[in-house]
Amino acid sequence: MSYGIVYIATGLTRFLAEAAVSAESVKRHMPDVPIQLFTDAEKVPSDFDRIERVPHEPARRYDKASCLLHTPFERTVFLDTDTYLTHPIGEVFDLLDRFDIAAAHAPARRSHSFAPDGKWIIDGVPDAMAEINTGVVAFRRGPATTAFLERWRDLYTEDIARMAGKSPPDQPSFCKAVYESEVRCCVLPPEYNCRFMFPGSFSGPVKVLHGRPKDGTFEDIAARLNETDGRRFYIPPTQPSGKPFEN
Repeated sequence: MSYGIVYIATGLTRFLAEAAVSAESVKRHMPDVPIQLFTDAEKVPSDFDRIERVPHEPARRYDKASCLLHTPFERTVFLDTDTYLTHPIGEVFDLLDRFDIAAAHAPARRSHSFAPDGKWIIDGVPDAMAEINTGVVAFRRGPATTAFLERWRDLYTEDIARMAGKSPPDQPSFCKAVYESEVRCCVLPPEYNCRFMFPGSFSGPVKVLHGRPKDGTFEDIAARLNETDGRRFYIPPTQPSGKPFEN
């Protein structure tokens, strides 16, 4: 098939439940776009058009590259389970006319907090390179993309060994794989991957929410974020830690 949405939900049952809510939002706004689910669950909701069973490995619960190598689509938009569409995003597929992959900057550089010495946990990447969030990733099939995904998978495997079997974040390895690869990477604006637990600046409607609401629903958050579509700065009530942000 030419294009579609992919989810990966393994391990905890709540990931599958989240993916079902996210897929429902996709079906509401983009009813003709097929949805593929990679999961280890036996029973799945009906919002998914294609299902592929994959084994669950606790230390690799964030290992996206291995599954994405097997996407059935020529053009794929991968969505984390904790995403929610407020508008259609078909234009993201159009970016793949010119680029191999597209993803948004991360609001924070998690690699520093996971490194034992507080430094970048993957060598060889200039500190000036922004870290990219892997919760919304569009890509088109091709030799450069396949090589990139394979490199991301291998680097993530090295991170697992470095962290003694714990589940490391996959953003640092994604960043290094992009830096080393031949892929043409387009940066998505924050409206297409709104990490609403963090402050953010937006212009135009926020189309993809990404996070787990602590109070209210995705629709409540969308209403606050999209009260206007002009230039605006958003400060959430609390940080991901639960502590309030200071204005």
